Amino acid sequence: MEFWVRVSSPGRSNALRCAGTLTPYSMETIGQHAVLAGPGARVHMVVPTGASDAMLLRVRQQLDRACRQRAEVFVRRGSHAV
Repeated sequence: MEFWVRVSSPGRSNALRCAGTLTPYSMETIGQHAVLAGPGARVHMVVPTGASDAMLLRVRQQLDRACRQRAEVFVRRGSHAV
């Protein structure tokens, strides 16, 4: 499944933006960036519009684990980058 993601931190103007295919490696990489972003980090991910509710929940749970629950995680359906 494809994804678009933005990892941001309050008080910083730069944010990581990337897109790709959702794999365990990409989830871990996003989680590492979220942890490095520091307190208050936010992860906004967009998955294809055809993703099921179960898939949204699974992606969110995987991101929460990858981020070690140190970032707010938002996952939604869409067709464009965040």
